Amino acid sequence: MKIKTRYLLTALALIVFLLFAYGSKEEEINPAELDSEAFVISQHFVKQRLRSPSTADFPFLDYTSVHLDSGRYKVTSYVDAQNAFGGEVRTYYKAILKYNSGDWADYRSWTLEDLKLNQ
Repeated sequence: MKIKTRYLLTALALIVFLLFAYGSKEEEINPAELDSEAFVISQHFVKQRLRSPSTADFPFLDYTSVHLDSGRYKVTSYVDAQNAFGGEVRTYYKAILKYNSGDWADYRSWTLEDLKLNQ
């Protein structure tokens, strides 16, 4: 009986160790593979410049995102949103973003280096 208990406790300790050792590690993010994520984050920074950010409508696939270097991206796209008079206007934009580290979905993990808006 003592031997079975010892094996059971040893197996349980091994399982707990493996869970802590391998289950708690965050997945490494390769900054060169965040093209679509950069597009999503660019929307946050564009909305900050709009008169009616709640009306912003970004395209689903109509964008380009190019990895420049060292976690930097150039995103080119557009947004349809209401202007000060309530009319919908299409605004094209180019954004340069840099992924610093952390959760890619948190805009605070990114730095906006440049943003140009053109109607």
